[in-house]
Amino acid sequence: MLSPLATFWAIATYWLAIFLPRLSLPIIVPMLAAEMGASPQQRASMLSFFFRGYLLTMVAGGVAAQKWGGKLVLSIDLAGFTASFLALPWAMSKGPRAVAVTLALMGIFFGPLLPATSVIKNHWNPTDGAERAVAAMIMGIGTKMARITSVSATPLLCASGGGWRAAVRTYGAAAAAVAVGWQLLVRERPPHLPE
Repeated sequence: MLSPLATFWAIATYWLAIFLPRLSLPIIVPMLAAEMGASPQQRASMLSFFFRGYLLTMVAGGVAAQKWGGKLVLSIDLAGFTASFLALPWAMSKGPRAVAVTLALMGIFFGPLLPATSVIKNHWNPTDGAERAVAAMIMGIGTKMARITSVSATPLLCASGGGWRAAVRTYGAAAAAVAVGWQLLVRERPPHLPE
């Protein structure tokens, strides 16, 4: 079991693992679409499916996290999102419709992220103002690092010879490793609060 400070770092790592592939999509999807010979309209349509899926599950994810726990919902989110992301090369081989469905699945699994994280944060956040500020800062590092890493590393990975598939494999493997660690190490609540 992790200490409260370590749990905040685990949440930051979780956010890095799920935001890194998510933020790489605007770089990867145009490459994928060009390889498929998709028109600009098809490319825009493909990207919009992520947000359609996202909108479907945001509120439902919060309700589920309150009912069954944020850790369970986040575990399902990360596993489903990672599997969908890793399925992009397969979907590309099947055509634009399969890519759109895969992106929609990614959005469906991404939607509950914020409300489910809020449930866990509510259990773990300190009540002291200074400690609470440090906790919020630590947890926010994951998304900031994902933005920096995605913008700088994704083009390099794509240019490495493996194309956009190299970015998918790299980020997918990292997210899968974080999913295992998340499941093994993070608890829903601190030990002094009942599960």
